[in-house]
Amino acid sequence: PNRLKEVELSQNPLSYIDSVKRNTTSGLMISSGLGGGTANMEYMTLTGLPVSNFSPTIATPYTQVVPNSNQTLTINNYFKKSTAIHPYRGSFYSREVVYKKFGFQKFMYLGGKYKLKHKMKIGTNPYLSDETAYKNALDQVKKANNGEFINLVTMQNHFPYDRNYYNNSDKYT
Repeated sequence: PNRLKEVELSQNPLSYIDSVKRNTTSGLMISSGLGGGTANMEYMTLTGLPVSNFSPTIATPYTQVVPNSNQTLTINNYFKKSTAIHPYRGSFYSREVVYKKFGFQKFMYLGGKYKLKHKMKIGTNPYLSDETAYKNALDQVKKANNGEFINLVTMQNHFPYDRNYYNNSDKYT
């Protein structure tokens, strides 16, 4: 938000994140999507390949390209261990097939072989909270010896958006 010319802020809402960035490796990334297309963003992030290079008839590489590919190189291939965590169902966008094909050793999701230990919601939001996602990811980090790549996809602010999810609070909207 600090880089948006049209927005004036009374204080920096990202002061903590900025302090972390000053003390770690960080940078900027361009995103060809915002507010939707999660599976396409995942595909581009994990493979480094933009979906704009595909034919317009390819709406979702996860379901239309990856299942039929003989080999797909992804960033997690550079790690000895990798886990995908998604606090929702594993079948959407063929994630069960995709993550296996991408070489993830573990895929943690609701109803999966590898269980999510934490399952919290906020208000009446039907999706598991970001806190849930982060706590499960931190548990996995603590278990990993000598490092591990973790692909974490959250659900808390997933469409459809309903102001009543958070008991009419503006805190999470």
